[in-house]
Amino acid sequence: MKMFPAGHFVLLNSIMDSAASTGGVTAVAFDSVEELLWTGNAEGHVTSYHGSALTRYTSFQMLDDEVRAFWFSDAGVLALGRNALKLCSRQGIPILSYNFLFEDMQFECLALNPLLHNVLVLGGFQPTVIMFGLEVAEIVLSVVLVESDCVVMKSTEKMLITGHSNGNICLRNPLNFSLLQELNAHSGSLSDFVIRGSHLVTCGFSQRDEDYSCDPFLVLYDLRTVSAIAPVNVLVQPSFLRFIPSDMNSVLVVVSQFGDFQIVNIGSVSDDYIYKIETQGTHCTAVDVSPSGQVIALADESGCLHVFVDRAEPAFVENARPLLMPDPMEISIPIGFDDVDTPLSAVPLPMTGVSSLSDWPAEYSKRTFRRQLPIPQEVLKAMKTTEFVGYAPNVLGMRRNQVSYHLKPSSAEHGGTDLTNENSFSRDDNIQKIPEHYRKFRKEYKSYHHILTVANARSPDLGNLMMGLEAPLRNSYVNSMLLALYWVVPLRNTLLSHLCSRQFCLSCELSFLFSMLNRNPVGFSCNDRKKKKREEEEEEEKVEVEVKEEVVLSEILVAVKSNNFIRSFRTLPEAFALGLVLNDKIDMPKENDDYKSLIQNFCRFILRHINSELKDERLLVKPKPKIQPDHPANQVKVATPSAELSASIETIETTTQKAEIDLTRQHFIAKDECQHESTALATSSSDITDTAGGIDFLFTMSLENITRCRCGMESAHHPGSSFVCTLSYPSHVLEGTEAMTFETILENSLCLEQNTHAWCQKCLKFEVAKHYKRIQSLPDVLCINCNIDSDKVKQFWIAQQTYLNPEAVEVGVAEKEFAEFLCSSNRETDPANVDFVLDEESMDVENTWLPLHMTVRRLQDGRVVVARKRIANSSPPEPEAKDYILSSVISCIETNNSGHLVTCINLPCNTDRQWFLINETHVKKISHKDAIKFDVNWKTPCVLFYSRLDLEQRHHVEVQNPIDERVFFQENVATPVTSGSSMSGSSQVNQIEPHYLPKRGDLVAMDAEFVTLNLEEAEVRSDGRKLTLKPSLLLAARVTCIYGSGPLKGTPIFDNYIITREHISDYQTKFSGIKPGDLDPTTSNKNTLVAMKTVYLKLRYFVDNGIKFVGHGLQNDFKVINIYVPPEQTVDTVELFRLPRRRLISLRFLAWFFLNIRIQSNTHDSAEDAHSALVLYERYKEMTENKQNNFHNILNNLYLRGQQLHWTIPNS
Repeated sequence: MKMFPAGHFVLLNSIMDSAASTGGVTAVAFDSVEELLWTGNAEGHVTSYHGSALTRYTSFQMLDDEVRAFWFSDAGVLALGRNALKLCSRQGIPILSYNFLFEDMQFECLALNPLLHNVLVLGGFQPTVIMFGLEVAEIVLSVVLVESDCVVMKSTEKMLITGHSNGNICLRNPLNFSLLQELNAHSGSLSDFVIRGSHLVTCGFSQRDEDYSCDPFLVLYDLRTVSAIAPVNVLVQPSFLRFIPSDMNSVLVVVSQFGDFQIVNIGSVSDDYIYKIETQGTHCTAVDVSPSGQVIALADESGCLHVFVDRAEPAFVENARPLLMPDPMEISIPIGFDDVDTPLSAVPLPMTGVSSLSDWPAEYSKRTFRRQLPIPQEVLKAMKTTEFVGYAPNVLGMRRNQVSYHLKPSSAEHGGTDLTNENSFSRDDNIQKIPEHYRKFRKEYKSYHHILTVANARSPDLGNLMMGLEAPLRNSYVNSMLLALYWVVPLRNTLLSHLCSRQFCLSCELSFLFSMLNRNPVGFSCNDRKKKKREEEEEEEKVEVEVKEEVVLSEILVAVKSNNFIRSFRTLPEAFALGLVLNDKIDMPKENDDYKSLIQNFCRFILRHINSELKDERLLVKPKPKIQPDHPANQVKVATPSAELSASIETIETTTQKAEIDLTRQHFIAKDECQHESTALATSSSDITDTAGGIDFLFTMSLENITRCRCGMESAHHPGSSFVCTLSYPSHVLEGTEAMTFETILENSLCLEQNTHAWCQKCLKFEVAKHYKRIQSLPDVLCINCNIDSDKVKQFWIAQQTYLNPEAVEVGVAEKEFAEFLCSSNRETDPANVDFVLDEESMDVENTWLPLHMTVRRLQDGRVVVARKRIANSSPPEPEAKDYILSSVISCIETNNSGHLVTCINLPCNTDRQWFLINETHVKKISHKDAIKFDVNWKTPCVLFYSRLDLEQRHHVEVQNPIDERVFFQENVATPVTSGSSMSGSSQVNQIEPHYLPKRGDLVAMDAEFVTLNLEEAEVRSDGRKLTLKPSLLLAARVTCIYGSGPLKGTPIFDNYIITREHISDYQTKFSGIKPGDLDPTTSNKNTLVAMKTVYLKLRYFVDNGIKFVGHGLQNDFKVINIYVPPEQTVDTVELFRLPRRRLISLRFLAWFFLNIRIQSNTHDSAEDAHSALVLYERYKEMTENKQNNFHNILNNLYLRGQQLHWTIPNS
């Protein structure tokens, strides 16, 4: 995004207000919820403008007289008039209206009472101040002040501050308006004052003799000591003051009534630049600054609105709520007056309740009911019977009280035409046609231990677990692409070594996600599992059990989610502009084409975005050049593949995961080594690929664009690049029945030729020219968008697969050309002796239209030749030819009303390659035929990844973990959010010395508090059980870690509040201690407010360095934070003090029972909870180490006492 010089604003636009003809603008305010700018004029008319384009959104009459102030809520916008206030929705629908029956009332200002919920305080040119309750819609309290008026009013968290025309400012009690402190700011009168943090800034007039003169300075007060600070001189006559939200909380805009304004920093030397606006001789009447601090709006008496911005694409509100747009107008087809063919039913008529003329008389009609259809077999198979009542899940996906019926063909009964479509199939037929492992699974969510039963696939030579990603959010459609990128090993290793100081970086989030996928939560390899399973079965049944080569296990795993990535993805304006971010509050799209276009557009976006992030070295945090030697766990043994693929092992220093196994390298390592230690690919420093230039070395395809006029004139050749190749289908092929190979389609798409209008230097005019694309270099990973966006393309895919002869496939022209080239390039080989030799796998898929292997050769003129078959007994291809193998396929599984995405991964295992289907969290081993054969009626290919056969040998990317102790000390590793501290952590963190950081094996007590973003969606089933369809989405709001051992035991390491700009449905203040405004950097008074990424890096440092966590309910905390911690590094008191198959006991009850202390009396505090869990763990060790104690009896007494007290603390 283009940024202007820091602290400088430029004029975006000056527009005349739409209602300026009825009066000048009297009030201007930015909406705090939606991306809107509101104006009100002297006639009570309000207008809203959307976005930086200032497009008019709504305009309606709100009051009878001038609008004097605005106030915003989630429900709508409230406008204050002279003696009335009115609340309307943002679309102009009235919600509340109240007229004050006092003739002498002239209201001027309003503020929200900080101690009373939904209560406004109103003041004006009279001594009476009124408290008005919005919920009861009446006056709650009316107080007469000693002062004669109240012209300006602001509120803080605990005080109400009023400004009066005599120049005094009063600090008052919000409950009864009692005076706490009075400040004599100006001797004449008061113009305006603002509050930010502990600063109060005023401007006004001084009385000299009998006249008033404007004070050319700002008066400053410190609210903490209620004392004056040195005033700040300004270059304009101040009349309006507004703080600009920023990290410093000390920058404000000073505006004069003549239209001049200045940006002033009260904490440092200000710029002397004065901004001027053309007011046509009129006075400035209203000023406001957007909540984001990026836009300044000014209005004058002539009705003109002036908008200044500090960047090219500003936003009024960060993470604004989407606007409610009007429904599209229904277009009615006109019917001619003499049209006798159009039926009356084509005209919509209202339901009047009166019988129509076409109704049959009762004596000629008989009421009949539709015969009930038999219960489908799928429902009967899944039905469970309790006594005489049967229950079954809705496996067919039918809606409540709706049953689909098949229309009978009229030709069978009346001899007419068939009303059914032979090519279409019903929803039931479609579901029966889709294999079970391709269907969308319906998951049941648990409330506390959110664990997931997943069918995972293992191969006997694969040590890691093939894991999917859970998809609870609507934007989880990106999971299929993330899994495909994860199995591009050089890209994965590049991202695992990446770290930067951006608050929302997709590359960093992918690094965190890939690190979790790399870790094996099960704890031992597949060979160990099979051995253990065999021993258990032999011991129980005393029989010999044969374990098959393919093993499919159902295991209990902590769910891996991409919520952190999606949360960062939703903050990118580019993603919003491309339509890639979906609103979670809107129902899922009904058209399946949305998913196909979404994933293909996301593929283009994510590759370019990752490349730009990795290339930007300004914010990059580079790993330390040398590993500290006092970490022996950072030394792991790795295998170095030689020319003969030897299994020699050498020790290198790495900062990667301490227990990861790279699936694609297992064929280099001996089986006995696989079972005991983690491995990685070791290469010399000269063979390591330099990834400083992003991912160009993997995905970038260099192009040359050529335009040729019909006269033969060629324009200059323009170089270009592309990350994705989109298939282009010739129109004559789609309309006809011509057979065409996939290789030919790919050739035409790579070297696309199309007609365009261009300027010809020879013809000196615009002429129809041909635009060519010529390939300069081929990528090592070829990403292809299938672009199946119409029924014609679908029919083309169906036709091409039908044309294939299963017995023999003739070699295409492109393949023959390539074969002749290979023969002629080898001087020692006779072309007649070169044979096409295919491996067994290629012969199995020879009758599929999509090739499993292909070779792409670039010719000298930039065109390419694609051959399906791999040729043996010939010279190796020149550098211009590359052998590719299909490595990943992303497909869209479609039904009549919904769709979802699945990913097929082609993984190497020894000398063979295995295909796995990942359907959300379900993983299944499939055949290569199943992976590359498509029935586009329900399985549509979207994105294809072709990788070079020697990809991993060509790019040896060494993984270096960039997360070290710098995340606690250096600002460029974790940028602070608030100005409360100079570093990213709290004040306690600034006092930590590096040698005091916890070491491997040390204890750290941890607790976290959460808020709710989205409430859960559930339904009650027919058998009375509650089924959670969509779990509540929690977000970490506060994380606390304290020392659990060492000299600083019990003191905090960090105690951070986490910033969030998303809409929070429930703060859960009773259980979290978080209040509204605590997580908003513009209003929060917490000095430890940081980004989620900052806290995540600190926790990752603890995990990577073997620190043990102590806490209560840690599994739930780690699940919400979305981080994996090995079980050996967690000590959970909820499991220590629990009997098998008995209820979980709260930390509050355990602390009272064992420690005789009372915690969580009013609300929860993470620091208190973490310290209590630490003391409780020490108490547990004392009881278990004492041989005289029977810990099982102690737990029995605990449960007995809890049942007697109903698990409540006495006198609480």
